[in-house]
Amino acid sequence: MPSVFAKLPKTTLRFYLFPEDISPPIEKKLTSLGWPELDLRFSTDKKLKLEELGDGKFKYIDGDFGDNISLIEPTASGSFSALYDPTDCSITYEFEGEFLVFGYTDEDSAAIYTGIKTGYASGVQVADAKGKSIKLPKNAYGMSSPLQGTVVKGEYGDVYVAIDVSVTSRD
Repeated sequence: MPSVFAKLPKTTLRFYLFPEDISPPIEKKLTSLGWPELDLRFSTDKKLKLEELGDGKFKYIDGDFGDNISLIEPTASGSFSALYDPTDCSITYEFEGEFLVFGYTDEDSAAIYTGIKTGYASGVQVADAKGKSIKLPKNAYGMSSPLQGTVVKGEYGDVYVAIDVSVTSRD
């Protein structure tokens, strides 16, 4: 079965964390970051409507993104870096090269995804240097959620950044 790969030109993405999530133990983990959980949404829906907001951001209005691809790890020709900035509570990621895509290994799926030219990202789950998701302290119900960053400071929602991407499939 073929594997699917996404190739990105040099791409810089900034994700904002929620200041109330940043305790001293979390901040310590942010000094050494690893590969994040990053999904790129895309659509084959001709009715998809995005409003351009400027600064490379788009707001989802109508239509269907339909699916996403999850970037799993860089290949030998891929690279990434991550840097936490405590002054504005953000993480800047830089990606370049080829990355393995999760889960789309059958030939029919591979054929669909090779047509992707633009992916859209709205958020990221932050991981430590070992690649483990950084978890927030347990809440009143005993549940812990992963530390997340968004492309818009202080809000979740339907705002995305567009990323040029070329998706290929090979054995």
